[in-house]
Amino acid sequence: IASLFTISSHHPFFIFFHRKNEVIKGKQPIATSISYADIALRLFFEEAKKYKYFNNTVFLIMADHTPASDTPYYNQRDQIFQIPFAIYTPNGAVKPERSYKNVQQLDVLPTVLELANIKCKTYTFGQSIWSKQNRYGIAYLSNAYYLWNNNRILEFSNRAARNLYDLEPNSRDDMPQMDEIPAKDEMILTLKAMLQRYNHDLINNQTTIE
Repeated sequence: IASLFTISSHHPFFIFFHRKNEVIKGKQPIATSISYADIALRLFFEEAKKYKYFNNTVFLIMADHTPASDTPYYNQRDQIFQIPFAIYTPNGAVKPERSYKNVQQLDVLPTVLELANIKCKTYTFGQSIWSKQNRYGIAYLSNAYYLWNNNRILEFSNRAARNLYDLEPNSRDDMPQMDEIPAKDEMILTLKAMLQRYNHDLINNQTTIE
């Protein structure tokens, strides 16, 4: 198992001098660094193909969060943190497909364990991307927590639920009243339970499995 964390697409978006003429420029400074990341990935896989481990390796590619965009779609509350997550198996173990289900970075660990057919107890709030359970996501932004569930986003801050956003295409611009959505009570309890469990275990150093 190996991991590589890169920050070339982070501010100040540094590009090596010998690659400056190869990158594609865009309206925002990050565009050139994303183009550079594309080049780096291509070179990485061209080199990896030369080794025996290549055909028996699972490659997972996931981004960090992105900065504000000048594209209205990606400035929406439910899209501002949308990032790519790709799984590539040269031997075809994972069949090519495009999925639009809710997936979060917390899902990486259980997904990798399922890919490796490892069955064990783990400390995680995520789930495999192939799990049949109801999908959810959790995020933290500007002193507020957000819980995704069943096309709804619950906003929670200062120990109270503040807003419930409907993500259905026909009501994306609407912000329904909290008491109009029966599911909001369950979402509030779920989010509170997750925050309470994690904070308790972190304080007491219990985020591992014995």
